Amino acid sequence: MSKIRLEAVSTSLAQTYGRLVQTDDADVLFKGDGPDDLLCSQCEYLIGRNIQTPIRILNGVVQCRRCGVHLHLRRPSRYDQPVSMIASTPQLTTGKYLREIPTDAAPKLFTEATCLWRSSQEEVPNLLYHYTNVAGLQGIIGNSEIWSSDVSFLNDASELQYAFSMVSEVVQEISGTFTSEARSMLAFSSDVETLQSAESSVHAICFCEDNDLLSQWRAYGNATEGYCLGFESKQLNQIGTLLKVCYDPVQQKRMIAQTIEAFGRSFDLKLSQGAPAGDLIPLYAPMLQSILSNYAVSFKHPSFHEENEWRIVAVTQRDEDLDRFHFRTVNQRLVPYTKRSFESSEPPAPRLPLVSVTQGPTLTPQLNAKSLHLFLEKTGYAHVELLGSSSPLRA
Repeated sequence: MSKIRLEAVSTSLAQTYGRLVQTDDADVLFKGDGPDDLLCSQCEYLIGRNIQTPIRILNGVVQCRRCGVHLHLRRPSRYDQPVSMIASTPQLTTGKYLREIPTDAAPKLFTEATCLWRSSQEEVPNLLYHYTNVAGLQGIIGNSEIWSSDVSFLNDASELQYAFSMVSEVVQEISGTFTSEARSMLAFSSDVETLQSAESSVHAICFCEDNDLLSQWRAYGNATEGYCLGFESKQLNQIGTLLKVCYDPVQQKRMIAQTIEAFGRSFDLKLSQGAPAGDLIPLYAPMLQSILSNYAVSFKHPSFHEENEWRIVAVTQRDEDLDRFHFRTVNQRLVPYTKRSFESSEPPAPRLPLVSVTQGPTLTPQLNAKSLHLFLEKTGYAHVELLGSSSPLRA
């Protein structure tokens, strides 16, 4: 006797199949005299007992009476563990979770310097969304990887300059209360050329809290060929550091000021205790630069607030990571990027923490949905829910 766990499929995909409904109170849907039992791959509920497989029903699905997930009647699950699904975990769509922000190598100073920033990062939506076009959709799902671009080449060219200008402004406003040595350290650490050094760069992947923003369809999906991929956010930290973007200039200045004041006070305290400035600067400057770089990639002008953006960021070093760089052409310019892959799971599980795909405004939604369902089944993501946009389409 063998137990076969049936493949879970999304509700939208199940609607394209014939669905069997159990109307009586029998404990299982099927009984026979074969060697196999059929189980729900999500909750292990018994669907069929003593069945001869493959079952003689084509294009059929059944809904599990315990957990409500639809199951393909002829296809065993390719994964050893339950998959993340909107249908089986509806709290994913609206829920949030709290996370701890790790401290730096010097935890006391880091904690004091980044208290406001860390508090803004603690509450994370369970789902985050990445907008892309049809080529991006095929590459991400087909290759189980997502591209992380150098932030200097993102769509809004003034984005980094906005954050750097604010850092310089705050440093000038409050550095006068510190010693000349501390001011030198602060000036060096906040210098734009230092933060944008060619020796290293910050690569980012952009996500939103909303899966149906007309502005995003226009920006990333070429208006009528866009897709929005919904990811379970807890697993995104595998490929970088997840940062929430701040759009409030008052809050941005408060965060910068708190950091600058904490570093200036700590530096001057060590100086007063006899530590040479030449020894302190190499200790303080790299840590402060790291924090300010996080601010630079997570601060945006308030006019972009509709995006509710989050970013996965990772620092790349030219000497160490040169072989990982790839290039694509955007607006007649070479844009460097790196490929970020999720870790293989043991036992086998989907490589991407993907739970939904939203199809953007299009003239042919049914035809697009047909090909996308086939693509998701072929690539091992039959459980991923396919949703439609409610944004208006202008042909």
